[in-house]
Amino acid sequence: MKKSFFIFIAIILLPVFAMEAKSQEIKGGLSIEFSESDMLPKSINVLQNIRVGWNLGNTFEAVPEETSWGNPRTSQKLIDFVKSLGFNAIRIPIAVNAHTDKNNNISKAWLKRVAQVVDYCIKDSMYVILSCSYTEGWIKFDGGKDYDLKQIVAIRNIWEQIAMQMAAYDEHLIFAFASRLSVSDISYLDKFILLQQNFIDAVRQTGGKNMYRTLLIQGPNLDMAETVKYMHLPSDYNEGYLGVEVAYYTPWNFCGLKTDESWGNYSWFWGEKNRQKKVDGVDRNSPGWSEENYMGDYFSRIGRKFVQKGIPVVIGECGVIHRSLPNAKLQKAHENSRYLYMFEYTKTARNNGIVPFIWDDGQKIDNNMCMIRRQDFTIFDSNVLQAIMDGVQKSEYPKNK
Repeated sequence: MKKSFFIFIAIILLPVFAMEAKSQEIKGGLSIEFSESDMLPKSINVLQNIRVGWNLGNTFEAVPEETSWGNPRTSQKLIDFVKSLGFNAIRIPIAVNAHTDKNNNISKAWLKRVAQVVDYCIKDSMYVILSCSYTEGWIKFDGGKDYDLKQIVAIRNIWEQIAMQMAAYDEHLIFAFASRLSVSDISYLDKFILLQQNFIDAVRQTGGKNMYRTLLIQGPNLDMAETVKYMHLPSDYNEGYLGVEVAYYTPWNFCGLKTDESWGNYSWFWGEKNRQKKVDGVDRNSPGWSEENYMGDYFSRIGRKFVQKGIPVVIGECGVIHRSLPNAKLQKAHENSRYLYMFEYTKTARNNGIVPFIWDDGQKIDNNMCMIRRQDFTIFDSNVLQAIMDGVQKSEYPKNK
């Protein structure tokens, strides 16, 4: 009886073990090893669990060190504080090329430190977007064939190292190819997509969970209008594991412009109900085309193009600088404008199935986008924080968790 029992168990378990180890053949006959336990949820299911995200800005993209741009060393306490405010995702821009040698080998100590901060986030059950911020403009589209090949080799080497270092994380870790990658001429779009294809290939070829990890592909210039008009996704080995990333700083007159330019003046006010008379003969209202209707129109367009087809969209960066104005009346109108902008941004994004993130550079001075004082874990900009969380409460999607 015992012998029969063991034979029966062996017969039952054999197909289970046979199913556990798998491989998938990809381009060039390369075989990737993975198992069923490595399978992760598809990108649309992963990203809809993010209610709203926060950027650890001016930190790991700072050169040469994490603290070089004035922010303190990131701690578990900071991540805990961010979570306590209502955020459940953190985007970490990293200037990886500033920490590589001439052979594209990433500093092991630096990459280990990045992984430590990822661990802080995972410990708090937060989602993490790890986004390469390529400094010094070393990715170019007009450098010729030799330069193109050099870029492809660098991208593949760099992302293979990152993917291997982070291979054990589950779906809470998301990779994003290249924030702030400028496509100055839209005729270079095919080359832009080719570089992104090599990012995908490099990550997938490391196997395991990286075969199913959510990867974000940036639109040209991270610009929403250009992304809607021109963007198409590269290919992937498994369907449903890519997403699109853009940024939203429209109009720049209001969000970040600090001096008047030939193409327009900087703005203090945004939204129809916050418009003011000229100040010293200068119109400080945002351009009329750029207000609530424009935001709603473009968020709806990108939602229709991607989200409604099962491709998630993340707005990885958005923010409005704080300005000190000449009198209390103007200051109140400015604060009301900033509240309205961030409220409408958060609400409109989520209502169109788009995942909103807020940019925070950590510099607690005027003309910057700082919400959290990282030195003492307090709130510098409660107005913007309230606007974001009110926008979450007044919207329906992604899942309001």
